[in-house]
Amino acid sequence: MPFTLDGIPIIGKITGAKNLYINTGLGPNGLGQGTMAGKLLSDIILTGRAPSILAEADPDRCITLLNN
Repeated sequence: MPFTLDGIPIIGKITGAKNLYINTGLGPNGLGQGTMAGKLLSDIILTGRAPSILAEADPDRCITLLNN
């Protein structure tokens, strides 16, 4: 199951990458919460802004792109 180290999902745009988004880390709750997580991610894609409810799920807390 896709768990994160801190137990909080990762949902949002990957900073520094063009058109790269992530929605993972729901663990055993994925089946029940996946639909809303997908809807929230689609809101980010369409508006360019993350809903405040996803503040803790920001990918920047654990994903860093390396430019080589």
